Amino acid sequence: MTIRARLRIRWAPALTGVAGLVVWEGAWRAGWIDPLFFSGPTAVVAALWRLVVSGTIVPHYLTTLSAAAVGLVLAVVSGGVTGVAYGLSPAFRHVAGPYLAALNATPRVAAIGLLVLWLGLGAGVRVALVLISAFFPVFFNTAEGIRARDPSLDRVARVYGCSRREWFTSILLPHALPFLLTGTRLALGRALVVVVIAEIFVGSLGGIGYFIITAGQQFQSADVLAAASLMAVTGWGLTMLLERLGAWLMPWHGAA
Repeated sequence: MTIRARLRIRWAPALTGVAGLVVWEGAWRAGWIDPLFFSGPTAVVAALWRLVVSGTIVPHYLTTLSAAAVGLVLAVVSGGVTGVAYGLSPAFRHVAGPYLAALNATPRVAAIGLLVLWLGLGAGVRVALVLISAFFPVFFNTAEGIRARDPSLDRVARVYGCSRREWFTSILLPHALPFLLTGTRLALGRALVVVVIAEIFVGSLGGIGYFIITAGQQFQSADVLAAASLMAVTGWGLTMLLERLGAWLMPWHGAA
């Protein structure tokens, strides 16, 4: 592939995004889009700048991120441990498999009412909902990574007399880590989405979801889009950070 072709591929997403923004801005300025219900990109950027500089959105943003972070950490730990057990133990798969499948199929929004009843209106509702939603991507990916490992590696470990700890750190963990990080990237998106949904449904929680629903009720479309864009950029940035972390932790995986 030539250098010019590589540059076109690398810059294609950015150029496509810029073209979309230009069309959106032109349609908004031409009056084809009602500013009462939808704002142009420049108005959204101006609103986001105003909200950040004034500090209006910062407490909501930190509230949302803190709840999402706690729930995501709990989901990664519990999902990773459960995934390892599920992948290694046929007995555990037989007993827990149906319950995990049923819980995964349960609508998350339907759980908000029960979580409010059990945990009240505090931050526990957001953390619990993130934990439930983010658990399964980590769990399923980790379990699949454990079950997909090459059995010959286990046989080689036994031949060379590896201890249980050496087998875990040298064979099982390196093989499962790419799957665990993939599940974490998927769980990150779910965490940011469901925490905002929880804040929308339970308005007294505060956070970005509360800010969005309040601004929407006041027909402040620029503020709504600014808050949504802030979460989108946050999700993109954290996903890129996880990819960099994966490349640093697993140089062999990128080379493969």
